[in-house]
Amino acid sequence: MYAKVPQLVFNNRMVMIMKLMKNQRLLPIAMLGYLFVLGLDTGGLQKILLEIAEEYELSYVKMSGLVTAKCTANFICILIFGPVSDKVGKKRILLGAAAVFAAGCLMAAGSSSFEMMAAAIVLIGMAFGVCEGLSSALLADVFPQKREQILTLSQGMYSCGAVLGPFLSSIFMKYTPGGWRTEFGVLAFLMVGMAGLLWTAKIPITSGLKNTGENNSANSKDKGGNYKMTLAVVAVLFGAMLLYSGMENGLGYFMDTIFDRGYGAAELSAFAISGMWLAMLISRMICATAKNGQERIVFSALIACTVISAGLLHAENEKIALLLCILAGAAFGPVWPMLIGFAMREMPECSGTVTSWMAASSAIGASVFPLFMGKAADYWNNEKYAVGIFVMISMAAAGMFGLYKMMIRRGMRDERGA
Repeated sequence: MYAKVPQLVFNNRMVMIMKLMKNQRLLPIAMLGYLFVLGLDTGGLQKILLEIAEEYELSYVKMSGLVTAKCTANFICILIFGPVSDKVGKKRILLGAAAVFAAGCLMAAGSSSFEMMAAAIVLIGMAFGVCEGLSSALLADVFPQKREQILTLSQGMYSCGAVLGPFLSSIFMKYTPGGWRTEFGVLAFLMVGMAGLLWTAKIPITSGLKNTGENNSANSKDKGGNYKMTLAVVAVLFGAMLLYSGMENGLGYFMDTIFDRGYGAAELSAFAISGMWLAMLISRMICATAKNGQERIVFSALIACTVISAGLLHAENEKIALLLCILAGAAFGPVWPMLIGFAMREMPECSGTVTSWMAASSAIGASVFPLFMGKAADYWNNEKYAVGIFVMISMAAAGMFGLYKMMIRRGMRDERGA
């Protein structure tokens, strides 16, 4: 019976996909394709990062510095081009971002020095945040009545790519002359293909706010007197997203190092990375069917992350560590899309801007905390200390989201009192 649950959820998701694509076919395919390619990039880089570090003889700090450089470029660009896209159109920005992403991948594929590789990673990061944030925002604009479902679906496609990424990277490294460089060439080719689909796709003139103008006006009036409180709630969600992203990326980018240098089991790292993303995918699809209690789901997931990270810190062998990494993926699953959904629910009249803020927060967390983990591993010359940072981030994330729950309950009491 329980074995059929993922299949039933998958079938329900497929029915939803077909309904969404009935009138708008190319646009959802292109945007979900964008996110799938980004997932391939994330999962693949998590697998090949150690190979890159060994080829260029990088320390833990320099290795994690590549991730930091990518994510820093990510959040700077999404903060700039998110508002710009509202004026010139998301489609134009997404086409330009695809070109930059492909250029960065080709540069990485042809890199001959650490400096050239770092520059390529920065280019990829510049495009990554724009592609992830605006593709999700565009889907939410075009399908406003299915906003939460489409956000979950889009992150599901991202997870699919991240599941396949490590295995494809392993195949490229083992069977192609280019080794890890082959992956970047494939990513460039796929992104250009998705951009071609987007180029031919038609975007409705009336989308996003125009489709839900009445509801948004009502929401704006209802929240007009509590605008400062609304901003405070969104700020707390911003902090929770920053910490969550630090957890997800910190663990993901150090997983290969943990299994290789911590347990001497490099052959398990691809299974750990893909297992984490597969568990995340299944978790997202199952949690997407929940009609209420989303706050309880996220809080429970963050508490689970704290317990799992503490277990990983004390894991005695690689098999236990592998199981814990997969469980971490299951706990990660619902957090990202639901945090985005909570923020958009607070400010539905400017969903595009809120999505950009949250995507930027995610990128900041992904850029800062892997660097902290790298510094800890370098300072004590032991990757276990990187996992210790993961434990502290998990505790902080659970505390931050607990604060959000308290603010929401207080707001509900105030409304009843009024």
